[in-house]
Order: sequence, then C-alpha cells, then structure tokens
Amino acid sequence: MLHDPDALAPMFSFLGKNLEKIEKTFSGHQHAQWVNKIYPKLCSVASSRVLQLPLKPLFNRFFPGKADAVWSYFRQNKNNAQIWSSVKLSVIPAPGGMLGVGGGFLVADLKEDGIEVKKIKTPKLES
Repeated sequence: MLHDPDALAPMFSFLGKNLEKIEKTFSGHQHAQWVNKIYPKLCSVASSRVLQLPLKPLFNRFFPGKADAVWSYFRQNKNNAQIWSSVKLSVIPAPGGMLGVGGGFLVADLKEDGIEVKKIKTPKLES
C-alpha cells in the first residue's frame, strides 16, 4: 500500500522479480480507479507529436500555463501504466475529489482479517 503509484516505478527492479508474491497493491493519490484506465492512453498521446497537436488547446485550457509540464509528465512516466497493471494496482478513491471537496476521503484500515474501508468526513473549505 502506498500513496502515489508513481513511486512504484523506481522500485520495479525489485518488484518485477517478485510479482508472483504480490496479490494486490493499493494506492491513493489518483483519487479514482478510472485514472488507471485512461493513463496508458494519455501516455500514448503525450508521446506522439501528431496526436498532441489537436489536443494541445484543450490541455492549455484545463492546465493554463502548465500544459507542457503535463505532457512532459506523461511522456516521462509512460511505463507506469504497465507497472501498475503488473502489480495489480487498485486505487482507493476519494469521493468527489481531493481536499475534501467531495466531503471526505475513503481510508483503508489494514486488519489481520482483511481490509476495512471507511469514509472520513472533512470540514468544508472556506473560500
């Protein structure tokens, strides 16, 4: 279990030799399981200059002043999706988003007889 699944990449030389021992890997950070599904596609698009051109205005809109950094991130981490799949990664979602915007987070409590997932409510953020 770890916070940011990107941290799996530097550990993969060890983990890759022990995949048969890994039953499941859990992470937070991504806040939604669907991120694992679109991540490989974003890495592929970011690695292709041809595909990047039509999508660049959209990324500039959603990531003002940071679009190039976002593309660079996906290019540099293009192997992460494959690593996540091989270690059977599952994301523990934060309902509604991060920083308590959705009213809380799901927390996995590891116990001897399994994992208990509970929602922790967070106070509303003041603007």
